Amino acid sequence: MPIRVRCQECGRAYRLKNQMAGRKVKCPECGAVIRAPERASDRSAEEGDITIYCGECGAETTARTSDAGGTVRCKECGAKLPIPSSHLDQPQIRRFCPQCGTRLRALPHQAGKRVKCRRCEEEIALP
Repeated sequence: MPIRVRCQECGRAYRLKNQMAGRKVKCPECGAVIRAPERASDRSAEEGDITIYCGECGAETTARTSDAGGTVRCKECGAKLPIPSSHLDQPQIRRFCPQCGTRLRALPHQAGKRVKCRRCEEEIALP
């Protein structure tokens, strides 16, 4: 079973081979360094799971889709997080690149940071 990881900088999700467990990899989208979990069995977003980002600390937490509508505690700070019915229900920051007009989407934990446009690589400050 592949290891699933999500870049904390750009929010893109990836599947890695089990041989990459515990290693650092470079995000092909933004170039940030991502550390793969030690084992694929560490419950890193399996099928039927929803990835939730903590609004307090930005940490990634997973919850079962069967628990949608309930709450889960953040693994890092312990904050109580609502479990949406799908990842599409999570709030997103939406902007257009002023350079090329590409529509950008970012996750709440990226607020206040600078991200690169995937088309023209212009750096854009998020509100």
